[in-house]
Amino acid sequence: MRIDRDNVIRALDGGGRSEDAARARQVLGSSVDTVADAELLRDLGIEPGERAQGGVPALRRPQGEEDRA
Repeated sequence: MRIDRDNVIRALDGGGRSEDAARARQVLGSSVDTVADAELLRDLGIEPGERAQGGVPALRRPQGEEDRA
């Protein structure tokens, strides 16, 4: 599936990950393939196969946080 880079950036900015959002602006094309770019999205803090409310990409939990949920 393809998503717009701006949606990724908004999700990161909205989640307080401004450094990752700045990096996404540099490394992602204007249209992002969630399959081909899955590893890069994960590195940026996005879970490529999931969507949050409103259809924006879902943020990944920081490592170790899954144990507390």
